[in-house]
Amino acid sequence: MAGKPQVTRPTPAHILIIGSGAVGAVYARYLVKAGCLVSFLARDNNSANAQMPRTLHHYPLLGKAREKRQNLPVITDAGAGHFDQVWLCLPSTALDNPWLQQQLDRLRGCPALVAWTPDVADMDKLASQYPGSIAQGLIGLISFQTPLPGYETPTPGIGFLAPPRSAVLDNSDAGRLAARLLKQGGLPATTSADLPWLEGRLAAATICAVAGLEAAGWSLKGFSGSAWLPLAADAGIEATRITGQYLGRSVSRPMAGPRKLALKTIMTLGPRVMPFDLETYLHYHFAKVGDQTRQILAAWISRGQTQGLPTSALESLASALTDLSARATEHAA
Repeated sequence: MAGKPQVTRPTPAHILIIGSGAVGAVYARYLVKAGCLVSFLARDNNSANAQMPRTLHHYPLLGKAREKRQNLPVITDAGAGHFDQVWLCLPSTALDNPWLQQQLDRLRGCPALVAWTPDVADMDKLASQYPGSIAQGLIGLISFQTPLPGYETPTPGIGFLAPPRSAVLDNSDAGRLAARLLKQGGLPATTSADLPWLEGRLAAATICAVAGLEAAGWSLKGFSGSAWLPLAADAGIEATRITGQYLGRSVSRPMAGPRKLALKTIMTLGPRVMPFDLETYLHYHFAKVGDQTRQILAAWISRGQTQGLPTSALESLASALTDLSARATEHAA
């Protein structure tokens, strides 16, 4: 009598996440729920971000945060295993780090990279650094270290809010696989047929707004009622046109009025609907990645000048942030 046919189970995908901060931790949670093997790569496995286990706090829009413990392996050598995908959960400024290039060179078999950095030029930069395939990802969730400054709860760990489209991937093979794995784990994830242009437009609006908020002293009320808000809206329009030309997209001149109204609406309604202090989060998170904000502003200005497009609002924002950095340095000295 013939035996029963054996059922072959698919081998779990092994994902290496470079960047042991809040974004990588949240995506790792859902990858594990989808049955993936996940490891973190860190320069120092004794660093605060690399410590395991750690606590994740999932914030719903209504109700209290739910806790989840996470305990995943942390390695310091990308050549220590075979990986199906490598996710770069890093700021754009980290792509020039020699350590990252050394680790990319150490990867065996050139697995697909999934880059979650915000600058549209990052894909071209990575293509010059890495011979394998590269997929682009857009971060749609909010994540941060807890507790936020000035608060005692929740316990130390990572807090996150996972709205619809918490992750958007390009329509490449690697992008579709990454989106499918996150969805299998329960995270709202999807793909886009034109992700570079989607990410470019969102980055133009978001980064310029954050720069204006920083210039206004990280006060939502102060930003909403100051000249920084219309300047940020104008800078976002300039950045959109510059990005469109960089990507070869046809861009009609955007209207400044709707952008200003949208920013005012977000500044007014955002604090009312968020389950944590939005102003404190924005200051805490974006101050940490201030170098990235300044780098992307400088890149837009350089591209715009090369393209012969207006950059005056971008230049005003960048100059304001340069002055803030200089005053902070003087104060520290």
